[in-house]
This record gives sequence, C-alpha cells and structure tokens, in this order.
Amino acid sequence: MKELLDNAAPQDADALIVHDLSRYHEVHRSDLTALHPLAQKVEKIRAEGARGLAWALLTLWREVEARMAKVERVLFPAMRAEHEDRAANIAHIRALTADLCPPDHACGSCRAPYTGTGKLSDDLAMHFTLENTVLFPRFERG
Repeated sequence: MKELLDNAAPQDADALIVHDLSRYHEVHRSDLTALHPLAQKVEKIRAEGARGLAWALLTLWREVEARMAKVERVLFPAMRAEHEDRAANIAHIRALTADLCPPDHACGSCRAPYTGTGKLSDDLAMHFTLENTVLFPRFERG
C-alpha cells in the first residue's frame, strides 16, 4: 500500500496537499453524502440485512469529517507555512552565498560556513522528509 501511495503522490508539499484534498477529502465527502441516504432507504425496505448501516455510516461520516476538517484547518496551513518559511530562508542563504559557493580565493576558514551550511541544508531536508513520511503518518493513523 505504501509503495502505491509513494508512486502516486506528488513530491512537492503544496502539490501533495492539493492532491490529498481533491483525491481524498472531496471524494470521501461526496461518497459519504451519497451513501448515508442510500443506507437509510435500504434499511426501510430490507431492515434484516442492513440494520444499523445508516447509523454506522453517519458515525463514520462524522469521524472522517472531523479529522479532515482538523487537517484542513490546522495541519495543512502549518505545513504550508513551515514549507514556505524554510524554503524562503534557504533561498535567502543561497542568494547571500552564491548558491553556497565560496569565492575562489577563500581560505579554509572562510569556506567552512559554506560547506557546513550546505551539509545542514541537506540534513534538514532529510529530517523533514523523515518526519513527513514516517513519523507524522504513524500518529495520523490513530
């Protein structure tokens, strides 16, 4: 399942958020909106085979809607802000340092911040990728 998701999901954070909203949030809302009245109708006609289905779907609908609303109001805006802030800071640092390239005549001491900042930038990218793809999803499942 994870491989399927990894292959279908955009890599860019903003594109991934848009994908999640359109592919899942909108579809789930539409499906649950349509399924609940159908289940009510089936329960009225054939109660023996579907008793409780409408209530179970309504309960699921409320739970899913609450989670999606929280993600839309809290998590996605925070992710977008974090992504924009980090990207802006790294872009600013790269602009200040000619894309982390020290001058040709720079001594070892002057080269150290360029090299260290490049390593830090790469490490931050790995850190945030780990959080976003491994750590956070483990808590979102619950």
